[in-house]
Amino acid sequence: MDAPMIRSILVPVDFSEITERVMAHALMLAGQNRARLTLLHVVNVPPLVEAGPWGQPASSLNVEYELRKQLRAAAEEKLRALQEECGRLEVKAETSVCEGTPYDEIIRTAEEIKADLIVMGSQGHSALSRFLVGSNAERVVRRARQTVLCVKPAGQGEG
Repeated sequence: MDAPMIRSILVPVDFSEITERVMAHALMLAGQNRARLTLLHVVNVPPLVEAGPWGQPASSLNVEYELRKQLRAAAEEKLRALQEECGRLEVKAETSVCEGTPYDEIIRTAEEIKADLIVMGSQGHSALSRFLVGSNAERVVRRARQTVLCVKPAGQGEG
């Protein structure tokens, strides 16, 4: 049986508690396969709407723009720190921040970079994050052409 070639690994991260475990798995696989990592964060800001005169919705474009700008800047800074850690371990890594629906952007990016594998968390740390991240992981597993490794939080499934 031929072993699969893993040269490019997409690592979507949400910076929740599980990110450290996701990175540990991705770094191990990248090291073993001499693969390149692409660290991805998806900024997902739903449209903010406020009531204008006479109850008509008026979008808060300036508020949305500033929020997106701040979230992108914070994500870029955190991704740079993860990229530096990869460099210390002699693993090549690039970073990407995009906006949109997380599972759509993960699948789109995986296709764009020709990823052989996606390594992502199975869930986040808060109830809302667990729901959103878990739901994103499920959608990626079902829809992505690539193999997806879902990393569980510490203590879950161990025993």
